[in-house]
Amino acid sequence: MQILQAPIEIVIGVSYGLATGVLFWFFPHNGHPSKSAYRFIILLGAGLTAVFGGNALKYSGAGPLATLIMAFIAGYEWRKSDAPSHKEVAEKLAKLWRYFQPVLFGLIGAAVSIEKIRPETVGLGIAVIFIGVLVRFFVTPFATLGANLNWKEKMFASIAWFPKATVQATLGSKVYDYTTLVLSTQTVPDPYLLRVQQIGIQMLTIAVLCIVITAPLGALGITFTQNRLLQKKKPTELEVSEREFIEEELSGGKDNMVDSLFPRNLPKKRHSEPNMRMFPDEFTFT
Repeated sequence: MQILQAPIEIVIGVSYGLATGVLFWFFPHNGHPSKSAYRFIILLGAGLTAVFGGNALKYSGAGPLATLIMAFIAGYEWRKSDAPSHKEVAEKLAKLWRYFQPVLFGLIGAAVSIEKIRPETVGLGIAVIFIGVLVRFFVTPFATLGANLNWKEKMFASIAWFPKATVQATLGSKVYDYTTLVLSTQTVPDPYLLRVQQIGIQMLTIAVLCIVITAPLGALGITFTQNRLLQKKKPTELEVSEREFIEEELSGGKDNMVDSLFPRNLPKKRHSEPNMRMFPDEFTFT
């Protein structure tokens, strides 16, 4: 049965994620006055249900997978049908994550037992981390092919992808937690699970090292290179002129429509002719 554990978790996670994600396309409907708040609540509730439900069913891997797929499917349609509402939901989830992120990193830090760490694990773990980061640094420019980035922007993408923390904090302790839970129910410990538990300790140790090493170095790299490698695109005269025209002609729903078309921080530029219009008077909007 343990052989089928992973395939069953994948099937449950994908099925739940697809079903709930498509359901959230239609509930709540786009005309609901409080759709952003309802979308935030149901997305959070369905995610918690998937995680805790998967743990209760002894398929702990299905919950995170279902939550990821559900959010992707629902967000895909929300972004197309109502971009401002999708942005509002994302901002609320980001604020919530701001408070729960320290809890996640605190839990993985507390799970590390210093006396169980082997010195060779630390040395080899650091070597593996730097080899992986080095390979990732040189492969990233190839991953951005087709994105019309110059060499400075590709360099910044390599630096921005340097820090690794969230996934490591989420998955780093899974093997150790699972084997510890199973061994606690056995009167005679299984030798195979004891070996797997030692591997789980190594994985947890490397995950913590990865967070401690890459997160601060990546943050420093982003801070010191963003102004040197990136340039903020200045709006063209046509974009400024179009925004000013729409703001003058449209009286209702300006914030939702105009700001979705053009950035909010565009500088104001007056026409050289005060009465100049882009369309004849007979085509003005009402």
